Amino acid sequence: MADVEGAVLTGRCCECGVGLDPAKHPTMTCVACLSARADIAEGVCTTGHLFKCRRCGKYAAGPTQYIECEPESRELMALCLKRVRGLKRVRVADAAWIWTEPHSMRLRTRLTIQKEVAPGAVLQQPLECEFVIRNQQCADCRQQFENFAWTASVQVRQRVPHKRTFFYLEQAILKKNAQAAAVKIEQFRDGLDFFFRQRNDAVRFVQFLKDCVPCTVKETKKLVSADTHSNLFNHQYTSLVVLAAACKDDVIVVDQRTANRLGTLPRLLLVRSVNAVVRLVDSCSGRLAEVNSDA
Repeated sequence: MADVEGAVLTGRCCECGVGLDPAKHPTMTCVACLSARADIAEGVCTTGHLFKCRRCGKYAAGPTQYIECEPESRELMALCLKRVRGLKRVRVADAAWIWTEPHSMRLRTRLTIQKEVAPGAVLQQPLECEFVIRNQQCADCRQQFENFAWTASVQVRQRVPHKRTFFYLEQAILKKNAQAAAVKIEQFRDGLDFFFRQRNDAVRFVQFLKDCVPCTVKETKKLVSADTHSNLFNHQYTSLVVLAAACKDDVIVVDQRTANRLGTLPRLLLVRSVNAVVRLVDSCSGRLAEVNSDA
């Protein structure tokens, strides 16, 4: 056994004299002496701050950008690593979360950093970082409490006792997440009001409603403020979207003009489905017809 150790440990540390293998230690210095002589964590700040919006729960990723991050997620870890000053001087080999109380407003991470201190000698060292969460309201939430926070609104209405078409549209909006750009949603007796900060978002939302259900749209514009010196005007735009009164499984009587367009079908018809068009069926003959919002 002594012969094996003598064959492997053919060198000694130049500082403490402990036996080592020159093939694995080209600097002829053991790990303990290298760690005592070179601190690879020097210049790396282990504390930092993260800004979080208390209302929506998003984290600040830049001066004006806020992103959603789940607790102990990869996105939140990447955001924390960007807040560590001096981390570019070393290589991060591993990163893990350290559990903290949810109400402590603290985030702790355990990093494993590596750095080449000499040719062929790479040191590895664990490093714990702590981040303090500060409350800072994002631009979207801040504008909701200011005057003229919204620029365009979309009023969705269906004036019937049973709102089966409206309920179908509501599920389609949630499925496609079409309301993501809305800053506020208010409920009214016959429908909902969607408020948007940009008019283009409202235009896209109205087009989505047209693609889902037959409806009519009425546009209005209101002057909010004006600066005659610089020729600047602020308007608020409102789009009234009225859904077709016909719902699935309704028995309807079409007017004479629509009946002439449908051909030989009777005026008393059954609504089979309501999507982009209203599909009607004759209960006696089983013939089908389609009516769009222009009819």
